[in-house]
Amino acid sequence: DDSGLLYRLYDDGTAVVVNNPPNPPFERDSVFIPASVAYKGQSYTVTGIGFMAFYESPVVNISGGENITFIEASAFEGCTQLKGEWTLEGAVTSVGNYAFQGCNNPELELRFANFADATIGVSAFMDCVGLRAVAGTAASLDFNSFKNCSGLTSIGNLLKYVTVLPECAFEGCSSLEGEIVLEGAIKSISAGVLRGWTQ
Repeated sequence: DDSGLLYRLYDDGTAVVVNNPPNPPFERDSVFIPASVAYKGQSYTVTGIGFMAFYESPVVNISGGENITFIEASAFEGCTQLKGEWTLEGAVTSVGNYAFQGCNNPELELRFANFADATIGVSAFMDCVGLRAVAGTAASLDFNSFKNCSGLTSIGNLLKYVTVLPECAFEGCSSLEGEIVLEGAIKSISAGVLRGWTQ
């Protein structure tokens, strides 16, 4: 579209933001992800951000994304210039491996308002110091999911139904505050889950 974004379109009327190889990294510094896009007279709801869509791109500001429900692996990995406020309001069900790893600009204020029994992958937010808060619940976490998210202050009921707390999931989350609720049948708690949590 006019914003420079590419989409994969599906028969069910949904669209996913993509950057299919061998395309170069997305090179614009400002991105607006629309609620929907039109193609040949049909409207498609933009529900996902695809694999490596903005990988190591120079994107600075991002907005929109009101209908996003999943973010695939490495979608924003290495976006070190990303800053400003971005809150995802939709019912997000999955965040892939390394999706926001290395988004380390302290001027970023990233929030997820409604995880919906989400699956959160390996190192999904590792070193994402601009992740501020998450709300909703997770179905599962993988190791290093939130490692070194030093700006993360609240996880609400994220762990309410989680049964496995993987290695170093919240290591280095030194700003976390409040209660952590666990109501699931806990099967294992691995080493370093909350190492460095000082509150």
